Amino acid sequence: MSFPKKITDDKFGENWKNYSCTDQKMEFLQIVIIYVLLFFLSVGLYFYRDSAILRTGIVGKICTIISSAIRIAVPKSLTMVLYNASQYFLYTRNQCMKVLFGVLVLAGNIICIMDMLPLLYKYLPDQNHTLIPIINAFASLYFFHKCCNGDPGEITPLNLEKYQSVYPYDERMYVPNAKCRTCKFVKPARSKHCSICNRCVHRFDHHCLWTNNDVGGLNHGYFVLFLLTMMFKCIWGFYIGIKSLVLYTQYHRLLETQVMTSNGEMKQVTYSIVLQHLFMQFPRLVFIVTSLFFLIILLGIFTIYHVNVVLTNRTTNERYKAAELEPINIDSKRLSSNKSKLQAGMKLNKNIKTVENLYDKGIIGNIYDTFWHRSIVKKIKFR
Repeated sequence: MSFPKKITDDKFGENWKNYSCTDQKMEFLQIVIIYVLLFFLSVGLYFYRDSAILRTGIVGKICTIISSAIRIAVPKSLTMVLYNASQYFLYTRNQCMKVLFGVLVLAGNIICIMDMLPLLYKYLPDQNHTLIPIINAFASLYFFHKCCNGDPGEITPLNLEKYQSVYPYDERMYVPNAKCRTCKFVKPARSKHCSICNRCVHRFDHHCLWTNNDVGGLNHGYFVLFLLTMMFKCIWGFYIGIKSLVLYTQYHRLLETQVMTSNGEMKQVTYSIVLQHLFMQFPRLVFIVTSLFFLIILLGIFTIYHVNVVLTNRTTNERYKAAELEPINIDSKRLSSNKSKLQAGMKLNKNIKTVENLYDKGIIGNIYDTFWHRSIVKKIKFR
């Protein structure tokens, strides 16, 4: 094998000497492909776990066979333990997912400190590689704290009248005099009872497992800012990870080297061989860069969705409720005494399933309603 004289004493040189095209170890690209398939399979099964596709047809039969095989192979006692554990983790208020999130973020930062920063400061010693991620880390931690410990807008008998004055009833998703069966009071418009936290929440969006808290009117803005800082963290980590690997490759002139084939001929290295070598040399770094790439896609979709929620002022809960509405006919629709306000806020077309959003205040108004909602609630006086 031949390589530049400049790196003959580098530990890279020793590892590269022992590498051949006939190496029987699993190729890097195979590992990546398996990881990607498992990742998207897990994500797909999670999001479409209640889909009819997984219960009918060939896919349904395969799932039935697999589940039957699991029930036969796995002891019933262990199945019950796993079932109870999943119910506890997913459907009760606990700190497990929050701790898991902290461990994952901490592990990513440790890999950054151990693998990325040494390479960056070795090849670009005059640049500051820590200021931006440190600022973002503190901002992300602050917004995460507000999401975890902040009041999402819990409705109690003491503040019930104030929350009832924030939004009007649209008389489709939210109707006057509808009582919460658990809290026993008339629910304000846009509120919902969270079965996990056992409380009614003002402008309820969803319950977040990762923060162990509800996302509601008073903390939705913090939640969106937390998502944006996490997106920046992932993008920045992916960028500096790629940058450190590229600098290493350029410094050692990996793309200019040659390898010996099984018949003794010298062959110019390919990108696949270089990637495999980088994976063998920096397994943690290559793994986290690959993981961040797919995490950016997944988290990006989730973040874009919640930005759209802010811009349209329609919560996740309301999107589900709107999808479940029965078609209405304007000829048979009974309009209440609030007819003029209702007609001004929505269009009742013949045989429609959804209605125009009564709470949409325009992009600027919706942003203000999300990020400064606490001040809006404070300004409301008791009737």
